[in-house]
Amino acid sequence: STVDNARPALNEFLENAGPQLEQFACTVKDTVEDIFDNAATNVNEFLHSEEKKDEKESYSSIKDAFEGVPIKYEVKFVSDESYPDGANIEAGSVFTKTWKLLNSGNVAWPKETCLHFVGGTNLMPNFTKGVHVGEIQPNEEVCVSVTMKAPTKPGKYSSYFRMCYPINDYLPFGDRIWCNIFVPPEDGFQYPQELEKVLEMGFPEDIARVILESNNGNFEETVNELLNQN
Repeated sequence: STVDNARPALNEFLENAGPQLEQFACTVKDTVEDIFDNAATNVNEFLHSEEKKDEKESYSSIKDAFEGVPIKYEVKFVSDESYPDGANIEAGSVFTKTWKLLNSGNVAWPKETCLHFVGGTNLMPNFTKGVHVGEIQPNEEVCVSVTMKAPTKPGKYSSYFRMCYPINDYLPFGDRIWCNIFVPPEDGFQYPQELEKVLEMGFPEDIARVILESNNGNFEETVNELLNQN
């Protein structure tokens, strides 16, 4: 038959062309795999782009809702609740300074908000950096207290603080607040710094003390009066 006549030729072709057919089959297999891999990659890229699109649209909707309303952390000083400016504190004594503050911004302060020492004389024992305040809502007042210790040397001292939130270590915001105290000498004389300057100019201490007190510690008036003594 025709098939029987063709079979030897077909067998010979398959025997001689086997390696070529195997290579062709591998090529087809690799091509099919590449098609599926590319298809999977394209699907993943499409899904990823859709997710990004959804995130962008969500961000845009949030941005539109707050457009024109800047989010700001703010704090406003209200009052000194203890030890007003210039309070006399005995040398070396421990005291607690308290301020009343207001969240004058439009968002709550973060939970990690702290009142930090930022300058002047650090009057806190062991040089503590600051005290935790926490989350305070807009228009809410809070009393913040700091335990301090007066220096042993007589004189005027100022310690400055800022409210801070935990971004880039700690970032300050709002009003700067402070504690101003006066540590009087043991003999009760109220102008030790001015007296020290006068004595450096060579004036006698007993007369300088009397004139400083009569001039309420005014250094220039005291010097002029001392110069006119002779």
